[in-house]
Amino acid sequence: MPDVGFMLLCKAAQQQEQLNQAATIIQAHYRRYAAQKQFQQLRQAASTIQQHATRFLQRREAAQEREREERAKRFKAVMTRHHERIQQLELEKQRLRDLPIGQLDAYEGKRHAAAIIIQAHWRGSKQREAVRAKHSGLVSSARRGGTWIRAIMQKGASSMPCAVTRLGTLGTVAHGNLSCC
Repeated sequence: MPDVGFMLLCKAAQQQEQLNQAATIIQAHYRRYAAQKQFQQLRQAASTIQQHATRFLQRREAAQEREREERAKRFKAVMTRHHERIQQLELEKQRLRDLPIGQLDAYEGKRHAAAIIIQAHWRGSKQREAVRAKHSGLVSSARRGGTWIRAIMQKGASSMPCAVTRLGTLGTVAHGNLSCC
């Protein structure tokens, strides 16, 4: 007679094997589902990135095109003004050719005088700019509430040769002679 315990043990082993096979099939299906879902999410993310990148590139290209058109428009305007100025100069040149010699000399004298005035203003502007740059510490200390005299005393009289005369007739101070130039 067959052993009942052995048969029950074999049947239990068979059932366990079937359960293991079923669990393996379920796990395989779940893994497949999870992998497909992750792949779809990645594909969707890539598609979204591509759409945004495409839109960004299109907007950038459109902006560059607008900039090119604007530059071309500005260039055309500059060249138009240039051509107009050339025409004006040609007309002025023709008028000057038609002037009598005495009037031409007077015109040249006025132009020369105007050029001298412009040069003088330009040189003065550059000189003031250089003085401001050289003595910027003095100006900033005076703006912080100190006086010009205190600033000069801190900076030293020798470093402010011409600006001191604008302060008035100070003469000598305990630390040195402030008059200059």
